[in-house]
Amino acid sequence: DKKLAGKIAYAQANISELGEDIYAGGSPEDLETIFQLLNLRVTEPRKDSSAFLSVIDKYKTEIENGLNNPENLFYDSLLVYSFNNHKRVNPFRTTQNLKYVDLNKAYSIFKQRFADMGDFNFIIIGTFDYDKIKPMIEKYIGSLPNTNSKENWKDVKRYPIQGKNEMSMNVGMEQKSQVEIKIYGDFENNPQERFNINALIEVLDIRLREVIREEKSGTYGAYAYPVLTKYPKNAYTINIGWGCDPKRVDELTKAAYDILDELKSKPTSQENVNKVKEMQRKERETQLKENRYWMGFIYSTLNNEENILNILDVEKRIDALTAEDIQKTAAKYLNSKNVLRAVMYPKELK
Repeated sequence: DKKLAGKIAYAQANISELGEDIYAGGSPEDLETIFQLLNLRVTEPRKDSSAFLSVIDKYKTEIENGLNNPENLFYDSLLVYSFNNHKRVNPFRTTQNLKYVDLNKAYSIFKQRFADMGDFNFIIIGTFDYDKIKPMIEKYIGSLPNTNSKENWKDVKRYPIQGKNEMSMNVGMEQKSQVEIKIYGDFENNPQERFNINALIEVLDIRLREVIREEKSGTYGAYAYPVLTKYPKNAYTINIGWGCDPKRVDELTKAAYDILDELKSKPTSQENVNKVKEMQRKERETQLKENRYWMGFIYSTLNNEENILNILDVEKRIDALTAEDIQKTAAKYLNSKNVLRAVMYPKELK
C-alpha cells in the first residue's frame, strides 16, 4: 500500500477450473506500475501466514452468515441437485471445508499453474501509445517464465441432470417463494447462433415482465438469462426465475410455460422485435466506448477461435433480425426434453 500511494494500479491473478488468468489495470499515467504488478503477481507471490489466517476467518464469517440466509441454502441445494451431486460442484458453505485449506498446498498450486506463461494470450485495451508501452511489454511480459510445456484439460463429466425434473425445498420463515426454471442442452457455437439466442432471451424477458409482473401482478420482477459454454462441450442453459407468493407458484409456473410454448408456436410481435433491436443498438453504442466490452469480445474471440472481424457484423445482425428468427430459435432451444423446475417454499405455509 505504501509503494502504491498516489497511484491507481492493480493486478489480480485467478485460477479457474480450466485455466488461469491475470487481470491488471489502472490509470494511463501509471502504466509501468501496472506492468510491474502484473509481473510480480506471477513471479513473486507472497506466502503470508497472517494474511492467510485472516482470509480463512473472513470465509468462516461469510459462511456462517450465509447459513442463516434461506435463499443461499436454496441456491446451493439447486446447484448440487442440477449437477447430480457431482464432486466438483461444492458451494463451500460449510466451515468444515475450511480445515482442508492448506497454505503451503495453495502456494504450491499457484506456483505450478503460473510456472509456464508461454501459452498465455495478453490483451491490452485502453489509452496508451504503443511505441511507449512496447519496451514495457518486452521487459515485464517478455521476461515471464516460459518452459514450452504442453498440457491439456480433462473432461470431468460434470453435466446437468437429464430429463424433466422437479426440486422443492422448505426453508425460512418468510411467506415467500422463489421459482427457478432451467432449460439446457447442446448448441451450435457460432456468432450468429449466440446472437439469436441472446435475442430470444430478450424477447422472453419482455414477455415474462408483461405477463407475470404486469398482467398477473404475480411478482416484482421476473428474469431470464442464458449461459453459453464451450468447454467441456458447446452447451447452453436458459435460466428463468421470479419470486412470488407461495400460493401462486403453480399458477405462475403455468404462465411461464405458456410463454415458452407461445414463442415456439408463432412469431412474436413486431413490436417486441423492434424493442429488442432498439435495446441492442443502444447497448452497442455504449459498449463500443467501454474497455470492458472490447476486452470481453477479444477474449471470447480467442477462446472460440473465431475471426476478430466478426465484430463488424453485429449491426448487420441487428438489422436483419425478424420475428421468424426468434420463433425458429425458440423452437430449437426452448425444448421440453431437459427441464428442471426448482421451488423454494417457507418452512410453514400460512
